[in-house]
Amino acid sequence: MDSPELVADRRGVSTAIGYVLTLSIATLLIGGLLVGLGSFVDDQRTGTARDELRVIGQQVAADLAAADRLARIGSPTEVRVHRQLPDSVTGAGYLVEIDDGSPVRIVLRTESPEVVVEMAVHLGTPVGDTTVRGGDLVVRLDTTPSNELVIDSA
Repeated sequence: MDSPELVADRRGVSTAIGYVLTLSIATLLIGGLLVGLGSFVDDQRTGTARDELRVIGQQVAADLAAADRLARIGSPTEVRVHRQLPDSVTGAGYLVEIDDGSPVRIVLRTESPEVVVEMAVHLGTPVGDTTVRGGDLVVRLDTTPSNELVIDSA
């Protein structure tokens, strides 16, 4: 037979169950917020990287156009256009690829997050196909042998 003292005293059980339920609900709410906000932050980071790469691409296109104008004036012996660009966008390095064609294609890409931005620029001077890491760049006229514009890391 049960002791009357053990059967009558159930106050400690409700307090322990209350704590367990409170912690369980709080854990579920915080977990849901983290999952929901995680994708939001990733979307914002991708959008920011895309915007930064567009600005960098416009600066590279402007430098190529400036070097093209200088290269077509008379017969220059040296053309150099230096640009200070950031080493990374949203904390990740990026590549600048130049594909010769008509128009010249400028492709900028990051790996984390994976973002690719392309733009085109019309030039009168041929451009050598190049891939360089982001950072300080120099657009120069390579007078030997092809007389084409080349992009190098500074």
